[in-house]
Amino acid sequence: MDRDSFLIEADELLIKINNPDIRIFDATIVFNGQPLTVPLENCAERLVEDEYATCKLIEVPSDLVRESNTIHIAFPDGHKGAVGAVVLRAGFPVPLKANNEP
Repeated sequence: MDRDSFLIEADELLIKINNPDIRIFDATIVFNGQPLTVPLENCAERLVEDEYATCKLIEVPSDLVRESNTIHIAFPDGHKGAVGAVVLRAGFPVPLKANNEP
């Protein structure tokens, strides 16, 4: 890695979802027209009052991130679901400063 700069290879999308059908554990996420791979968490079922609830952590390739972004979220087979929050954690390349620079 070059000392004067660095490259962000991927950003991260955090989406809190819940679904009243406890058998539905996934969602389709489309970011700026590009479908994303949505991982299924490797843990016990997350049930809250007989609903499935989780926070999906999804890697977003940095080349898809724009100043203004569009995110579509859908549940399989048109099942009802809810989105509690959507957060895009994005970085951008910046030069690193020497220790004596302000």
